[in-house]
Amino acid sequence: MFPLDILAAATIKRSLALISGFTLLVKANNHTCAASLLRLQLDSCLRFFAAFIVDKPHEFAHNVLKGIPIREMNDLNGKKMTDRYLVNTLSKKYKWMPRVYESTSGFIHLSEKHLLSVFDGTKGENTLGLVIGADDKNVPTEIWIELTDAFLAAMDALF
Repeated sequence: MFPLDILAAATIKRSLALISGFTLLVKANNHTCAASLLRLQLDSCLRFFAAFIVDKPHEFAHNVLKGIPIREMNDLNGKKMTDRYLVNTLSKKYKWMPRVYESTSGFIHLSEKHLLSVFDGTKGENTLGLVIGADDKNVPTEIWIELTDAFLAAMDALF
């Protein structure tokens, strides 16, 4: 086995675990965590993609195995492979990538995504309800569909 084979196996293993977790979270109406897993799936896409824009993919994978952060490595053009750079590079093929990356990054760090998730808009006019709990039953169906479509697009980009 070559270092790139190990990186590929780890990427596939992580992706399968994320798919399993995403499915369980959707069934549990846990939008907050499901959206976080979409961001992790995008992370797998970005980091595995990096192996294909370097001069020596096996050396790159070996460096990842040694714990060297990908953001500290350079691509074929001498550019640091930061998340932003990888997103912008992949966006040439996947136009949706920057928008989904930015949107889901808000679920990784405590942000307005979490603050807005406590409001319950179903109470009616002039009434403000707050929801505190593990599920997100107040998330509209179209948001779940958009999240699932984005997760499927991220899987397609990876594979």
